[in-house]
Amino acid sequence: MITANALICGKKIQLIVIKIMSLSYMDALTADIARVESLDTGKKLVHLIDREGDSIGHMRTLSSQGICWLIRGKEGHRAEWGGDTRKIGEIADDLPFIANGQVGWKGKKANMEIGETSVIITRTAKPKRKDKNTGRRVKVQPGVALTLRLVVVRLTDTHGKFIGRWTLLTNVSNEITSAEVARWYYWRWGIESFFKLLKGAGHDVEKWLQRSAGTLLRRLLILAWHVCWYGGCNALKETTMRQPVS
Repeated sequence: MITANALICGKKIQLIVIKIMSLSYMDALTADIARVESLDTGKKLVHLIDREGDSIGHMRTLSSQGICWLIRGKEGHRAEWGGDTRKIGEIADDLPFIANGQVGWKGKKANMEIGETSVIITRTAKPKRKDKNTGRRVKVQPGVALTLRLVVVRLTDTHGKFIGRWTLLTNVSNEITSAEVARWYYWRWGIESFFKLLKGAGHDVEKWLQRSAGTLLRRLLILAWHVCWYGGCNALKETTMRQPVS
């Protein structure tokens, strides 16, 4: 564990960086989610995770703890729907879609359409971690069936050409509309765009050699200021969702 003090907006804070070597990506992420939930923010949290999070074992673990999540599902994984077991992508192909306005996409406008249904996932979990005693991979683990919302977002350009789609699995209640679920994941892409800028465009954040949290934080703050100053934030504004056109 590395600790460092830093000054942000005139306030002194302590950074704690925990390096986890033995956990898989999803095991480490699940542990991080548990730590965030323990902060007692006074609000109901929903954790947004990309396709790496499509792990049924971790979905079951989080759901059993009453934790809400939104995960981009892998289209090749299977779920029960309409009495059959089908691939998520095949289910998405057969859904009816409703237009939900336009969004900014890579500097241009794109049309957003949304479809939703309920699916049941019953597959066994296949953990990537190894048994501490034998050193062998942990055996497959059956578990309870999960009934989830499948929200499919389809994007087309202004000429109607298909751009892409997101197959989103979530355990949030129906009080949250499918349009809002789609908006949450869309906002996540704004953050991804900033990360992509940090990793490229001559910044190469992954090649930095700073060894302390404080030094790394200062360099990140300087870089963030640089990005905003030279219009990087203006570019990110293009990813701000526009209200549906009536």
